[in-house]
Amino acid sequence: MHLRLQPEVVARVGSEQHQRALQRHVCDTVMHNCLAKGVAICSPRYKTHQAFEPLPSLRVSVTAIHSPQELTAACKLVAAEAVAVAKQALVAFPAEVANASATNGIRQRKAKQ
Repeated sequence: MHLRLQPEVVARVGSEQHQRALQRHVCDTVMHNCLAKGVAICSPRYKTHQAFEPLPSLRVSVTAIHSPQELTAACKLVAAEAVAVAKQALVAFPAEVANASATNGIRQRKAKQ
């Protein structure tokens, strides 16, 4: 299963390049945080050489060996880390990018006085 940030969350940062950078940062950070806490997930990278690369994601794999309690605990950890990291990343994102995204990437002219 692949987990991605919601489109309305990443749309706040403007261009597709910035959106992918934000998603990659969040996925990589969540992966490292979860690994440090004993939950193994990965943030895959693809080299498809296609015009449209897959969006960054977290890949979660489970087996029949995992108990329902382990799965519940892992899901809660991944969700908590994703929310915390995404909030922190959005706050730290450059202000000029956030301002551009507030106008859907269109610069507004200053009104003549």
